[in-house]
This record gives sequence, structure tokens and C-alpha cells, in this order.
Amino acid sequence: MARRPFGVLGVVVLSLLAAACGGGGDSATTTVAEEATTTTVAGDAASATAALIAALATDDAGGPFTAESAECLAEGVITAVGLERTVSLLNSAEYTSAGDPTPIFGQMTDDEVSLTLTAAEGCVDLESAVADTLAHFGYTDDLSTCVGGALVAGGFGEPVLESFLTGSDPTAETEFGTAYIDALSGECASATYQLILDDLTSYYGLGSESSACVADTFEQSANYAEVLTVWMGVTDSSVDSTAVSDQITEVLTGCLTADELETLGIENTTTTQG
Repeated sequence: MARRPFGVLGVVVLSLLAAACGGGGDSATTTVAEEATTTTVAGDAASATAALIAALATDDAGGPFTAESAECLAEGVITAVGLERTVSLLNSAEYTSAGDPTPIFGQMTDDEVSLTLTAAEGCVDLESAVADTLAHFGYTDDLSTCVGGALVAGGFGEPVLESFLTGSDPTAETEFGTAYIDALSGECASATYQLILDDLTSYYGLGSESSACVADTFEQSANYAEVLTVWMGVTDSSVDSTAVSDQITEVLTGCLTADELETLGIENTTTTQG
């Protein structure tokens, strides 16, 4: 079972479903790797540019780059890190897949990533690109726009682009995680509510009444930001994740039907529904 970046799916429920989905690994990512093919890129700039464009942008996959901005970044990368290094990165990638730059850019050094991000900011409107990245990761349009705008305003736009390019998790950094949760629980709370509701109904297949009960209870919690921190899988040492996980499980147990609890692998002790 795939898990979208930034912990969009609740980690408590996700862990319970891991066995049903074939273990804790990301099987969707594995499938992509198995289906994609490796290629050998010639050492000329035109070939390297074409390969980077293919990895950065497709109409189907979405993301922050159009064909035009992908070409801009491809040329910027070749200028910044050199043609020889770019070709080496392309040919060292374990697989190639249209719209998936992570096998290429994930090999870069920190300095190379920094140069790449600088080049990227010269090719895109950062606020739109961050919102498009979040939408690519599975956020609703409203939440993508709201959270993306808040992150860029706070100076945290680059880590989102880096996540798209390299597969990194910016929420592992305390400052980013705090800004992210502040946006989710504050100015973007209405859109966050809808995301939780949509995930519970569409992804986990829970009933609308049960899902609304969970989302309502979360939103009304005195420690809503902490609940979101654990639910979204954000690293924060100041949060007692064990206690909050227990709190979340209690909410699920109280809101879900016996059949829904059984489906999720949660022990049916006491439920408010039949």
C-alpha cells in the first residue's frame, strides 16, 4: 500500500493496515521500479536535457514543472553541476520513469541539491510550484493552495520542491514540521478537515457518518495540533506520540462501527455504533 509524502494518510491507521497490504513497505513504489526501464543516456547536452525533461514533467503525473519549466531546470542543472556529472546521475539511476525525478536527483550531494533548487526557483513561480507539488502528492486543491501559500510565506517552499525532486521528507526537520502543522491546524483547518474526511471515506472506505465523527472529534480536540502531528507522521520530540496515538485509537474505536474496526484490524472493545 502506498503512502503519500508528508504523511497525508493517518499513520495510526496505516500501521494497522500494513499487514493487509503486504507488509510495511511501499509496494506501489516497488511496482513502479519493477515496471520502469533503465536507459543509457548519451554524453551530449541534448540527450541529457531530454532525459531530465522526461523525468521532471508529464501531463499525466502532474507536479510543479511544465515541459517549459522542466527544460529550464534541465539546462540549469547541466550548467550548475556540469554535463559529465549530469550524465553520470542519469545513467546511475536504478530506473527511469516519466514524471519521477527521484532516482536521478536523489543521488545528488547536498551542494548539488542546493544548486538545483536555486536553478528551479529561476524557472517556476515558487508559490504555484509548491501548491502543484502538494496536489501531486494527493492533497486537495484547497489544501494545496492554502498550505503551499503558508509554507512559501514562511520561507519553507524550497523543501517541498526538494521533496518532489529527491524523495526527501521535509517534515523530519523541526522548523518545517512546525510550520506545516501550524498551517494545517490554523489557517488551513477547514481544508485539513476535508482532507481527513476524504481519506477516511475514499482511501480507507469508512462510512460517511464514522468518518465525520473522527474528523469532528479530531478538530474539537484541545490538542488538535498534536493530533495532526501524530496523524500526519510529523517528527516532533515535544509531542508525546504514544499518548496521542492512544488518543487517536480511542477516537477511532468510539467512532467506527464494529465491521469498520475489524476491517482496520483494531480490537473491538467499545463502539458507539453498531
